[in-house]
Order: sequence, then C-alpha cells, then structure tokens
Amino acid sequence: MRLLLLCVFCFVNEVYSWRIFHNGRIIGGNLGEPKGDGLQTNLNNYERWFTQNLDHFNPVDERTWQQQALADLATFIEAMNSQYEMSVDVKWIAFGGSYPGSLAAWLRQKYPHLVHGSMSASGPLLAKLDFQDYFKVVSDDLRSHSDDCLSAVKQGSAQAEVLLRHMVGQRNLNKIFRLCDPIENSIENTLDISNLFETLAGNFAGVAQYNKDNRIGKSSKGANITIDILCDIMTNQTIGAQVRRLAAVNDLIMNAYDQKCLDYKYNTMINEMKNISWDSTVAEGDFFVQQCMDIFGPKYNMSFLNRAIERTNTLYGALDIEVSNVVFVHGTVDPWHALGITKTISQGAPAIYIKGE
Repeated sequence: MRLLLLCVFCFVNEVYSWRIFHNGRIIGGNLGEPKGDGLQTNLNNYERWFTQNLDHFNPVDERTWQQQALADLATFIEAMNSQYEMSVDVKWIAFGGSYPGSLAAWLRQKYPHLVHGSMSASGPLLAKLDFQDYFKVVSDDLRSHSDDCLSAVKQGSAQAEVLLRHMVGQRNLNKIFRLCDPIENSIENTLDISNLFETLAGNFAGVAQYNKDNRIGKSSKGANITIDILCDIMTNQTIGAQVRRLAAVNDLIMNAYDQKCLDYKYNTMINEMKNISWDSTVAEGDFFVQQCMDIFGPKYNMSFLNRAIERTNTLYGALDIEVSNVVFVHGTVDPWHALGITKTISQGAPAIYIKGE
C-alpha cells in the first residue's frame, strides 16, 4: 500500500495592525509567500488550474467556500489518480493546520472514498460568531508565566485609555507606539480607536498562537519571540509604567517584521482587505461584523452571518463530527483549541492534546 500526502495549506494574509497579525495569524502564512522565477521558467513546475465557480461576494450563492475548497481537493485527487494511473492500493492522507486543519477533517468526512485518513492540527471545527474564548485562552497563556504579566497587560491597556482623554497623552501615545497617523485626528473615530487596541492585543495573540513552534527554522521573522519574552518585558519595572512596557512589546514585534510605524486606520485596512488581487497586502477579513459589511457589502450583516454559521455547523457536525481515520491535534496554549476536539470521542478519531504547546 502506498500513501500520498495531501497538504491542505492556506496562505492566509494576516495583519499586525492588519499587516502582521490578525487573530493570531501571520501574513503570508507559515511558509511565507511564493518566491523565485523558477516557478514560471521551470517546465517541471507548470501551474495546474481548476475551474472555481464560487462567487465569494455573492450572498445569494448558497454554496460555501468550504464546500468549494473540498470539491477542488477532490477534483485534484481524482485528476492525479487518472494522470499518473495510480493503483487502487494508493491511499491519500490529508494534512492541515488551523483552518486547513478543519478542511482536512471535513475532506475525510465528505470524500471518504478518496481520502484514507487526515491529520487535523489546530482545526476550529465549531463555527462561532463571537469567539470571546480566543482572548480568554491568551489571558490564560500570559497567566501561565505569572499573574503579574497578565495584570501588567491589563494595566497598560487601561493607562493607554487614560492617555487618550487629553492632548498631551495623545501625543505621548503617538510617540511611544510609533503611530503612522496622529491619534488626536481619530479621537472621535471609534473604529480607528478600536482597531488600535485590537492591534495591541494582537501582539500577544499572535505570539501565543505560534508560541515555540519552531516554524521554518530560527531565521523566520518573529520565530524566537515567545510568551516568556513578552512577559519578561511586561514585568520589567525598569522600563517604566505598564503602558511603556506595552509599547516595548509593540516595538519588539514591529522591529521583527520591519514595520516603520503602526497603521491603525480602519479605512486603510478595509480598503486593502477589499483588494482581492494576488498582489494585495491582505486577502481576507474577519474582524467584527461591521468589517464584514464594509468589505463584502451590507448583506453580510449579523443575521446573514448567524445563518451561515448555523449552516456550517449543520453541514459538518461541529464538535459532534462523525468521522474515522482522523487524528485531531491541539495545544493548550493555542487559542483555537477552544473550538476544536481536545478529547477522544471515538477510537477511530483520536485527539492529542499537548500541554504547554
């Protein structure tokens, strides 16, 4: 019996202030962006295209991107089986991490005749609109270092809110957080202010999600930044008040990703998220319901999203998924484990829950 591995990768563009981290995900994905002219000049690396008829911007299209993605993968498997005249003894195994981890499990569920088994790592199987548990896990991660760390983060955020209330404080925030645009010009813009605080929280979420994962070697940007390093900064009283320690964490992340300044402007983020070309900075949006509406149109409101979420959970079973030959892998530090399977329900679909990872 021969095994073929199908890696269900997803190059998710993420943001730090929507340019590095967004809900913990990294721009370009863990593998980074495709590089090199060889992809075009080497005949052995010719591109294979499959027709994609799903219009992601059409709210009346009853299909979902998951259904289309799974159908694309099934079509790919069948095409490769035919092209290379593979024996019936050849077994396909799907690997995926994060959202592709969900796809790997669903691929085995929906196409068991094509996929022999799957490894679903950090896959959020439960669709949920208001996922507050994400930052609850991040808080637990910070507390695992020390209560002082979590307390310092909360105090730093509260101090930043106080500084926003007067002109001197606003100018101080411009300086210590290296803001691209003066915050005093956005003080009445609640979306800009919310985006600023979401960005500062994202510094910790992004590190928590990939804490000590050794991704693509030690040369990867930010690969050596861990929760311990962030908490060492947040508990270092010699830096100054907690808000200055928060700014020191911000400096660390910005310098690691070659960012000159922190861009917190909501409209700038929305305009770039609307750009769906291959050359765009970001190509996905999942912030608040308002952002979904601003990016994809007014029909993507709370009611629409709730219906879509209910349908996704109905299609795949959420945490009650019925599937075999799938292993679910999660870590306690990873915030996405709160939406995944962390306990073995069926011997044919075991769960591996790694403490401290």
